[in-house]
Amino acid sequence: MTSSTFVIASTTSADIGDLERASLLDDAAEGMNEESCGVCPHPHADHDAIAARFCSATRNGAIARGCVCQA
Repeated sequence: MTSSTFVIASTTSADIGDLERASLLDDAAEGMNEESCGVCPHPHADHDAIAARFCSATRNGAIARGCVCQA
């Protein structure tokens, strides 16, 4: 009789963090393709990395909050 080996896939918090970062970067890149932000009154060209992430999270979460753009 032979023994069977089962492999159980595991996901670490580092894996989840990588997926979250990739998703945020994709969202930011997708949003940057449009000329106007749609969340704040500033064009995407005026967004730094923090502002792009903030506006993306605001849009995805469907919440109303202020602006962090430096413009």
